[in-house]
Amino acid sequence: MQLARRFLYVVIAVMTGVAAVTGCGGGDRPDDRPRASVKPSRAHRPVHDPPVKFATDAGITMPMEATSGRLTVGGTLDGELPVVLNEQIAFVAAPDNVQAVDTATGNLVGRIEPNGSPLGSVEAMGDDNPAQAPVIVKGAGFTILIAPFVVETAGTGTQAEHTLVELTGSNAETAKVMWRLPVRLPSWADSSYSTVSAAVVGTLDHIGVLTVANDDHAVSYGIDLAAHRILWTQAGFDAVAVAGSTAVGATVQDGTRERAVGYDVTSGKRKWFGEHSYELSVRGAGPHLITVNGRDYGSGDSYYRLLDARTGTVRQNLPSGLFGSSCRYDAKDTVVCAGMGSQSQVVCALDATSGKMLWQLPDKQADRIAPEVAAAWHGRVYGETGNGPVILDARSGDDVPAHPAIVPRLLNESTALALDDSGDQLMAYPTAG
Repeated sequence: MQLARRFLYVVIAVMTGVAAVTGCGGGDRPDDRPRASVKPSRAHRPVHDPPVKFATDAGITMPMEATSGRLTVGGTLDGELPVVLNEQIAFVAAPDNVQAVDTATGNLVGRIEPNGSPLGSVEAMGDDNPAQAPVIVKGAGFTILIAPFVVETAGTGTQAEHTLVELTGSNAETAKVMWRLPVRLPSWADSSYSTVSAAVVGTLDHIGVLTVANDDHAVSYGIDLAAHRILWTQAGFDAVAVAGSTAVGATVQDGTRERAVGYDVTSGKRKWFGEHSYELSVRGAGPHLITVNGRDYGSGDSYYRLLDARTGTVRQNLPSGLFGSSCRYDAKDTVVCAGMGSQSQVVCALDATSGKMLWQLPDKQADRIAPEVAAAWHGRVYGETGNGPVILDARSGDDVPAHPAIVPRLLNESTALALDDSGDQLMAYPTAG
C-alpha cells in the first residue's frame, strides 16, 4: 500500500504541473449564484475545532443546487446534501456540473463539467438533484476531488449510442480537471426508464469505489485513482460505503435488495454476505461498522443490527425504537444514530471502534428529550428541539453550554452550512468560536 500511495502522489504532482482541462463554464447566471472569480480567495478564515458559535451576520448564499429536491415545503431538509467541504471551499454537485464556491467570499472558484453529454440537469429534472456529494482525497501535498457524471455518447454510423460514467479527478484548490476516466455501463443503463445515478461511496489509499444504480439494477466498480483504470466490477452490487478495507452494500436482484454483503476494496473478492432479507437498508457507520435493517425473508421478523464491516459479524442488536434511524460518524471516534421513533425523536451514540452504546435519548429519568440531529463532527452533535438549536457532547450526550443560533447540516472547522431563518435558503456561515 505504501508503494501505491507514493505512486499516486507522483502521478498527481506530475499532472498538476501540465496543462489541465478545466471544467469552468460561462453563460448568464441568476444574481443569487456565486460570483465568478479568476483566482480562488486566499483570505482564509479562522478555524475552531469543533465549533460551537457561528457568525450569523456574515452568511453567504449557496447555489440552489445544494438543496434542489431535498427542501420540503415546511422548510426542512430531506436527505444528505450533495456537498463536500474542503477547508472554506464548498463543492456543490449536480448531474451536469460541480460548482466550487469560496464560502468566505461567495466567489465561484470554478465549475467542473463532463466532456460527454450529461443525462440531465437540475432544471431539466424539475428542480430535482439526484447527485450525491463528491469525494475529497488527500495526500502528501495534494488534495483532489473525485466526481462522477452520467453521460451519453452519441452514436455515429452503425455505432450505437451508450450511457456511461465519466469519472473526473480535479485539483481541489482550483477546480481544474486533471484526468477523466470513461466507465462503460451494463446494457440496462442504455434503456433505463428510471434515473441512473452514480456516486463514489468511499476510498482506500489509491482505490475508489464507484456505484451506479437505477430503480431495478446496480453495479459497482473498484477504480485505481492513480492509474485511472478499472480494477474490478461487481454486477448486482449496490455499494454504499467503504469501511476499512471493505466495500459494503447490498445485493440487488430484480429490483430487490436482498442481502448485506462486503467485498474487498483491492481485489473485489467477496468477504462475507448476510441473510436473505427484504425491505433491506445498509448504511455506513464510521470506519469499521455498518448498520443493517430489514426483515428476515423466512420469518418476516424485523431487525436492526450493528455489524463489523470486515466480517459481517453482528456487534449488537440496536434498540427497536431506533429502527429506521440514520447514523453519522463524527470523523473522530463516535457514531451518532438518530431518527423518529414510535412517539418521539430518538438518539443514541456508539463507540466507532467497539460499537459499545455510550448514551441514549430520550431519558425519562433525567427528564431529557431527544433532539432532531442534523450533523455530528469532531466530538459534537448538532441539532434542535422545540427549544431551539442545541449542541451535545458526542461521548457523554450532555448539553454543551452554547447558543449556536443555527442548526448546521454540514460543517468543518471554518464553515457551517445551515438553512436561514426562513427555511428557504442554504447559507454558509463562518465559525466564530
